[in-house]
Amino acid sequence: MSIEGTRSYGAGLARAVAAAGLIVIECEQPHRKARRGKGKSDPIDAHLAVLSALRLDADRLPTSRADGDREALRILLGARQELTAASTGQTNRLRALLLSGDDAERQSARGAFTDAALASLARRRGPREARRAQAVRHAEIRRLALALREAARALKANRTQLQVIVDEPAPGLTDQRGIEPVSATQVIVSFSHLGRCRRDAAFAEIRRCLKR
Repeated sequence: MSIEGTRSYGAGLARAVAAAGLIVIECEQPHRKARRGKGKSDPIDAHLAVLSALRLDADRLPTSRADGDREALRILLGARQELTAASTGQTNRLRALLLSGDDAERQSARGAFTDAALASLARRRGPREARRAQAVRHAEIRRLALALREAARALKANRTQLQVIVDEPAPGLTDQRGIEPVSATQVIVSFSHLGRCRRDAAFAEIRRCLKR
C-alpha cells in the first residue's frame, strides 16, 4: 500500500497497515507537471500516486521509514540540526556585540569561542555605575556565552547518542575513514530502498550539509 506522510500525519495508518502484514511504501507527491491543467483534487492525486507506485521496480520500492533505531536516529539528527542553527545565530550575535566593545572585547571576538573563552565571558562583572545600555549589553553577552556553553554540551551528548545507536545497525561503520557519527546517521536515515543513491552525486548530496 502506498501512503503519503508515513513519518508524519500518516504514521498511524502506516503502522496499522504494516501490522496487518501489508507492505507500506512512501507515496511521493505528484509532480506539478503531471498535475498541470487538472487542478488540486484528492481523487486525482490518489490516482496519480497509484500510477507512480505501479511503475516502480518491485526490488526498489521506497519502503516506509521503520520505527525503532532508525526513528531514534532521525529524531536526534533533527535535534542536532536545530541546535546547530541556533548556535550559529547566537555565535554571530555574540561576536557582533563584542566587536562593538573595547579593544579587549574586539580581540576576543576575533578568536574561537572555546569553552574557556565562553566561561570567561560568563564570569565577567559589569562596569560600575553602568548606563542602562551598557548593563543590557553586558547581560546579553553573558546570556549568549552561557547559552553557547550549554549548546556545546548538548551537541556533544547528541553525538555520543548517535554513536551508540549507529553501532547497532551498522557496527564498524564509523571506523571507516571520513565517516563519523553524524554522517553515518544521515546515511542510515536517508537510505530507504535500493537505488536511493543511484550515483556518487546523489550520495554526495546526502552528505552536503553534514560538515558541522
